[in-house]
Amino acid sequence: MIEFNQKQVITKQSNLDFSGAKISEIKNVNGIINIIFKEENTKEQELDLWVVQLTNDQFTQVRREIDIQPISPEQLKAIHAKEALKKKEELVIKGQQGHKGHSEIEDTPSPEEEIVEEEKPSKPKGFRPIPSPVVEKLPTIEADPLNWKNKEPEREARRMRSRLDDNRIVNLLNFVFKFHAKMIKTNGYSQSHRDKNKNLSHFLKTIVPNAFSLPYSSCQGIYTAKSYYTITSTYRQQWVDLCCYFIEKGYKDNLPGYLVKHYVG
Repeated sequence: MIEFNQKQVITKQSNLDFSGAKISEIKNVNGIINIIFKEENTKEQELDLWVVQLTNDQFTQVRREIDIQPISPEQLKAIHAKEALKKKEELVIKGQQGHKGHSEIEDTPSPEEEIVEEEKPSKPKGFRPIPSPVVEKLPTIEADPLNWKNKEPEREARRMRSRLDDNRIVNLLNFVFKFHAKMIKTNGYSQSHRDKNKNLSHFLKTIVPNAFSLPYSSCQGIYTAKSYYTITSTYRQQWVDLCCYFIEKGYKDNLPGYLVKHYVG
């Protein structure tokens, strides 16, 4: 009797590529490692959070697989050849020991007959002390007294550390006005009382600072052109148009007060 069985196995593969993303945070919660990736979704004007969860055993296995270097075929052949040579040498030594007779053992000199040459101690060399290096003393220069009340150097250093890249400021402002254009196109502001993600105040106060890892006070200074004036002042007309849109649509109460005060009075 001839029987024919056929089985079809379908494999579905999905790939998530995080190689180009930056890790935002790593947490260990109850033995579960949470690796958090944060990425700006410019198309949807949203901030995407990806959380990869691994157990400690899985994470240890990944590290072990990465740390252990694989053995190449050439290295494996060399190891086998070395072991084979070692076994061959052991067999040769055992064969030589089996053919040695008792006479060879008697010809072996006893420890008493061995000549031991005494090693004469070498004469100690003369000790020469290492001369001390010559230290040249420089003249003392009187410095101006330090003014502890002057905080300007500290403020300047803080300003230099917090200085943002020009491209980052441009990206931030473009991010705001892309959101505004999307809300106009979809009439999204009309739903802002139900969905906070469509609320301009929430967007400027929470979403933008989180997306660019900046404090809200720094973002507010950029919105009102009080900081980085050379760049931010070029967006003044766009802010005026944004405020006028809200006023014309009757949404003035949804505008942040600092925008109304700065751009429409």
